[in-house]
Amino acid sequence: MANNPNHHLAIHGHFYQPPRENPWLGVIEEQDSAQPFTDWNSKICAECYTPLTCSPIFDESNKAKDLFNCYAHISYNFGPTLISWMDKYSPFTLERLQVADGISRNAYNGHGSAIAQVYNHQILPLSDAADRHTQILWGLKEFYYRFGRAPASMWLSETAVDMNTIRSLIDHNIKYIILSPLQASFIRSFGEFEWTGVPDGSIDTRVPYRVFEVDGAGRTHFDRYIDVIFYDKEISTKISFEHLLSDTDRLEWLIRERYNEEATLPQLVLIATDGEIYGHHEKNGNRALAKTLDKMLSTGICSITNLEKFIKENQPYQEVKLWEGIDGEGSSWSCEHGIGRWHRDCGCSDGPHYYNQEWREHLRNAFDELRYNIRHICTSVCGDFLYDYFDARNDYISVILDPSIENKKKFLERHCSVVLSEKGKVKLWKLLEADRNSMLMYTSCAWFFSDISGCEAQQNMRYALRAAELAEDYSDYDLVRLLQERLRKAKSNFVNMGTGEDVFTNHILNSSYNYKAISAIHAILKLYQLPEPEYNTSISMSHIVTSENKHIKYIIASVTCKDKLTNETHEVSLFGFTAFETLDCGVCFTEDLSSAKEMSKLSVSDLNILLENDGFSLSSFPYDQRKKVTSLLLKSALKEADQSLHEFYNSHKPIFEYLTSNNLPVPNHLKAIGEEALSYRLTQCVTSEIERGGLCHRCINEVNNINTEAAKYGLAVNKEDASRIIAKQMSDRLVMLLSDLTENAVEEVLSLLIFIQDNDFWLENWDELLDRYWRILHLPPRPTPATRKIVDDMRAIGSRLFFSDETIKHLTQVLFSTPV
Repeated sequence: MANNPNHHLAIHGHFYQPPRENPWLGVIEEQDSAQPFTDWNSKICAECYTPLTCSPIFDESNKAKDLFNCYAHISYNFGPTLISWMDKYSPFTLERLQVADGISRNAYNGHGSAIAQVYNHQILPLSDAADRHTQILWGLKEFYYRFGRAPASMWLSETAVDMNTIRSLIDHNIKYIILSPLQASFIRSFGEFEWTGVPDGSIDTRVPYRVFEVDGAGRTHFDRYIDVIFYDKEISTKISFEHLLSDTDRLEWLIRERYNEEATLPQLVLIATDGEIYGHHEKNGNRALAKTLDKMLSTGICSITNLEKFIKENQPYQEVKLWEGIDGEGSSWSCEHGIGRWHRDCGCSDGPHYYNQEWREHLRNAFDELRYNIRHICTSVCGDFLYDYFDARNDYISVILDPSIENKKKFLERHCSVVLSEKGKVKLWKLLEADRNSMLMYTSCAWFFSDISGCEAQQNMRYALRAAELAEDYSDYDLVRLLQERLRKAKSNFVNMGTGEDVFTNHILNSSYNYKAISAIHAILKLYQLPEPEYNTSISMSHIVTSENKHIKYIIASVTCKDKLTNETHEVSLFGFTAFETLDCGVCFTEDLSSAKEMSKLSVSDLNILLENDGFSLSSFPYDQRKKVTSLLLKSALKEADQSLHEFYNSHKPIFEYLTSNNLPVPNHLKAIGEEALSYRLTQCVTSEIERGGLCHRCINEVNNINTEAAKYGLAVNKEDASRIIAKQMSDRLVMLLSDLTENAVEEVLSLLIFIQDNDFWLENWDELLDRYWRILHLPPRPTPATRKIVDDMRAIGSRLFFSDETIKHLTQVLFSTPV
């Protein structure tokens, strides 16, 4: 197929994770299912979002010749709740996203590749007018805050759309949207009267279309419209669900086949998928994407473009009428019934066919009633001191993005009709937070899956509980109890889970953390000199007394707790303790410090009784904090167990020697002990040396001895923990070279890399290491070094990182101003 300038390709990635933060703490609690990472956001970011910023391009010999920031050449959206997490926990990745958008603007005539997204992934056709407006507005303001420009498009959750959504998007100056071809119903050319049906996705997706606003009376407003680009369903589906990324040649062939050689007008192939396919769901998917983009750019098979540029240069000449879904409720890409998946038992589910989803309707109804009550409270209470409550709510995103005292002050000046007292300010912030959480409880994931007991539905219930707690201080109703009762109608498919009320009672209520619980967490962490978490509540302690004897360790303190979001402040006195023999641990609250001091005279059994009345035991702490404290409580016992294990292995080594020298198998239980002992020994060796700042001959010899022993006795050493430690060290060393590119520093990095590869340590952050090294090579050139050793060592590092020799030779020549 000859290259054709009318052939265009755009790839869109929808990057999104549901909000996972504990609504009271403001942090994501540790998730064991994401190990070795602390949570799923961290895991997916490391496997997908970050590698996409630095994906290697390989030559014919399978050596990296370049690194590719894929975001610069694809269309992409990041969910606001995900990008706010990234801002805090992976700022490097966010920076590369922003850089990519700048590169795309330069490459595509000022048109950026990043687009906005509905704020917290609500299904807009199911949102009421107020929430729909706020969801779009917050998404746009979040985008502007991150990228410094107004977006031309907005990704709709599950591509769910109806005419009300179209109308709202037009109101907010959105120029185009991406939809599934299954959402198209009829088309006609401009100026024609008759419509042509395009059932079952048969619409030609290679050209853009236009949707005109139709009002409630059926009148078409030709001055109000939005353009639509439909993605190629077959290719997108094959990438998402049929592992097409594993065969980039077939992917290229499928793209080529889409173009009509006889067509004279520009044609666009749009591929749209969840962004997580590029490295998380599909291992090395980021490399496959980079390879495809590089080939298209270098060979001219087609023109890589972004959607804003394409639609600006190729205005639609056809109108499309969208499928209105069952009962005119709207349509989406992921529900063949329209949008039933998010509010009724439509039959769409990821569970067995005999499951039912009647719970969906009852969950939504319960939330709808709570939203109604909260909104009534907010508008009636705030009407006394706000010019307009909804104006304030819509502007509250500015406070979420910048919660500084000065910015909060400006917000109050803009919206308050009177000067508020501190108590009045707390009231306003609490109600705005209640309203924000009432929007978060509609995040679409809760209804997408098979049961109300799923983690997604439970997370939404947490937001609902938080919203109810914040608002009911200003209500005549017990909002939490009402919510609980309404959830009773929702029945789980699992008998042991009962109803939605049972799920709420057994799993949601105990996830709430008030100011006393947060004070207790901080007190115990301070007692053990552990880092205190950055929760939504700030804690300051005074009059601190700590003491320890052979039976108990305790802390006495006066505590001031201030909610960073609502400014609500509480003061408490507490007594926290740990019993060494029984491992009991908890915090009791008292009226004053003198009462707390008296508790130091009580027995552990008496303290446990007090805990039941007004206190918090370790079992009520967040999971990650329980792990930290418990590891300290068990430290001596674990150390003793490790020593016993090593002593047993060392004292019985003659048995291993005898069995292997006589070609006899080592019994499984002895083998397990030997493997555990050597694995632990390896981890300890690497950890201690890294803490000292590097590797010494003693460590190298010890690792060699461990490998020799393991091979001799047929033992499998688990190198996972040691590999993770040493991989981070390698990354940190490369970062240091960015500011300290000296001969000794480079030699240390090379020695560490040789040690890693010679001993088969696993580098899980390979793409990250490539990126670190690549950035070093692109530092400003420096004078020719006195010796060539630093140049040779840098080239040796590049070779061991599997960069092509030609690429490394050229870049090091430029970097060090060194002749061939």
